[in-house]
Amino acid sequence: MIEPSSQAEATPRSSASACDNSLPAPWLSPAARQVWAPWIAVTGFLIAVASIWALRTTGLLAGSLDAFAAWCGTTLPGLPGNLAGYVDGAARSFLLNPVFYVVLATVFALERVIPAKPDQRFLSVGFAQDFLWFGLDGVMRLALIPVYAALLKSLYDRYLPGLTLNFLRTWPTAATVVASFLVIDFLAWGHHFIRHKVSVFWHFHTIHHSQREMNLFTDLRVHVAERIIALTLTFIPLAMLGIGPPTDLYVAVGLNWYTRVYHANLRTNYGILKHVLVTPQSHRIHHSIEQRHQDKNFGVIFTIWDRMFGTLYSNYAEYPETGIADTRFPLEQRGAKQAILRNLAAQFWYPFRLLSSRKPGSPA
Repeated sequence: MIEPSSQAEATPRSSASACDNSLPAPWLSPAARQVWAPWIAVTGFLIAVASIWALRTTGLLAGSLDAFAAWCGTTLPGLPGNLAGYVDGAARSFLLNPVFYVVLATVFALERVIPAKPDQRFLSVGFAQDFLWFGLDGVMRLALIPVYAALLKSLYDRYLPGLTLNFLRTWPTAATVVASFLVIDFLAWGHHFIRHKVSVFWHFHTIHHSQREMNLFTDLRVHVAERIIALTLTFIPLAMLGIGPPTDLYVAVGLNWYTRVYHANLRTNYGILKHVLVTPQSHRIHHSIEQRHQDKNFGVIFTIWDRMFGTLYSNYAEYPETGIADTRFPLEQRGAKQAILRNLAAQFWYPFRLLSSRKPGSPA
């Protein structure tokens, strides 16, 4: 099996042909795009929040979503029956939640005080690109993932119901949440490890690892195929243990908020807590472009799994540069002549380019 995350240096793409000179001059110069792109992304975010608030207030979206859920429910009984309520709950727990903006402001302030990369701009091009990934990821998680999860549940209920263990349901809620947190964290470590070791999966994971300017939204720089891969790998163990609503919701909220923070541009290892928790420093090691840091620190919340399986990098004072070495990747910091929307499309398509270039019979 290939160790795909070795991130060997790739051959650079050939230089632009002479015919490029005949193209019309761009509306904004590369320097102007570097300045304005983050602000355009922020403006788009505010418009999106206002649109969600308006749709939720007027109820224009609720009827169509519930009709869609009812239609899908005939073949996918695992789909949330009240899809409008599901979407509304997701919006209220994130975009329309004041806590989100408090955390956002706090992290932004800390990035100015204790930055891991001091020369990184506050609203960098990397931030703007990740912001677009954040929007795309949100759409995919609301529109596609519930349908796929419903399909998996239907298949499990039909063919594998005998695997279900019901003992967790007899435990007190607090004990169930704690146990579920540990199980989900271990499964997250496991599928993260697998996505580094299976080259087909790694092709999609490279998008997440390619960021040179780590920020709060880098956690959501994730291809939808990765969401599908992770859900496929973890669904059966979770279903066997009967981990579902509302327990998985509590755990998901905790995971989502925590992982956002340690992807930020922060220079901290949490002091004594670094021996137990994943931190901005330890996860920066995981994202490092340096070969000596590869395949280290796969943890999501706790470091115990990395300690158990020998993948912990125990130097807690290093803050390396991040990214991948493949120069074929359409990195936004190199693509000053491209709009960030076009670059988003190029990055989304990048794993498929790698898959199409694989030779027949190549190891998975």
